[in-house]
This record gives sequence, C-alpha cells and structure tokens, in this order.
Amino acid sequence: MDKRKLFVSGINIFMYFVNMIVIYCIYNYYGRFYCKDFISIMIVISVIGVINIFSRKNKSEKQNKYSCIIAFLCLIGSITFIFLIDRHSPVIYILLCISVLFLLDSFFKLKILNEENIFVFIMIIVIFVGAFIFPKVNNMYTINRVEKTIKEQGYENVQYISILNNTAIKIFFDEETHFGAYCFRARKGDKEYDIIVNVEGGKIIDYSEDGSNDFMDLLIEGEG
Repeated sequence: MDKRKLFVSGINIFMYFVNMIVIYCIYNYYGRFYCKDFISIMIVISVIGVINIFSRKNKSEKQNKYSCIIAFLCLIGSITFIFLIDRHSPVIYILLCISVLFLLDSFFKLKILNEENIFVFIMIIVIFVGAFIFPKVNNMYTINRVEKTIKEQGYENVQYISILNNTAIKIFFDEETHFGAYCFRARKGDKEYDIIVNVEGGKIIDYSEDGSNDFMDLLIEGEG
C-alpha cells in the first residue's frame, strides 16, 4: 500500500471514530433514544454504494448520466418524503444531503467523490445531519435544555429519570409525540413532582406530585 492510500485509509478510520463519538454524544444529549434511528443509516450507505458504482474515474458520459438520474430520483424522493409523508426520520435528511452533494460533484466536475474518500463525506454528512440539521428542524430539546427550562419555573433538584416512547405517552397521557418524552423528578417547596416533557418543543405533557401516579412510580422504580 502506497503512502497516499495509507493516508486516505487513516482519514477514513479517523472520521469513523469521530462519527461514533458524535453519535454517542447525541445519544446522551437526547435521552439515549434519538440515535436508535441511525442504525438504518447503513441502508443509505448501501444506496450510495450503488450510486458510486457509476462514479469511477474512467466513467463514460452514459454512466455519469445514469448516476445523476439515480441521485436526482433520491433527491426528489427524499424531499417528497420530508414534506408530504414524515419529516421525523434522520435517514431521509442524510439521503437528501448526499444526493445534493453527488449532483453538485457531477454537474460542476468537482471530483471530490470517488471510491477513496466517499466514506469520509458520508461520515461528515451523518455528523452534520445528526448533530445540527435534524434536531434544529424538529425543534428537539436536549436533556440539559429541558432541565434548565424546568428550573426557570421554580423547581429545584431537577433529576432526569428516563425517556418514554411514543406508545407509552399515547396510552398513559393521551398525547401524540414523535420522539417520546423525558421524565424528570424535581422539587418545588416541600413537595416532589414527576414531570413529563415532550422532546419536540419542550412542552410539559404532565406533572404530578410524587406518589400520586402509579405508572410514574413503576417507571422510576424500574430505572432505580
């Protein structure tokens, strides 16, 4: 292996670990729930792998045309999905960004996407979408942000307990959510309260005095 290929391999490995660290941080910032969807990123990478078959150095105009058509269809499909079907899947945003990058690379002949460095760009996009675009578009609140909001309402000793999934929120609180809700325990005056906060928008779904909600007691006991 020559020095150039060794260098490229090193960059790929480095970006892989950076990506894992960022996803781990996101995983903790959003209640260890949000990044479960990133498992399906492998599907996106597989799609890009198919597109990349046509993006070799000696590709013909016909091959370039086909690859652009595939990328364009992915672009249209992802935009349609986001605006008309469901905007709450990070995988679609990643597919959208990769499709745009591929089309720009083809139209302007930037030659930044090839078999050696496409993995790096995919990882950069995963980080960019996971850490910045997707949470902002969906107005997702981190645990720390919600904790700060609760304190501003006069609560003290705010403690994060767990995250509740969409099904639990629907069944026990009759509330629709897209990413679940955070469960906190906090004190106000001489009483302790269990507080349920929607991840999207930071809205308080429910709060009850500690011990008055059997479901919350079971949840907290389970977490303990």
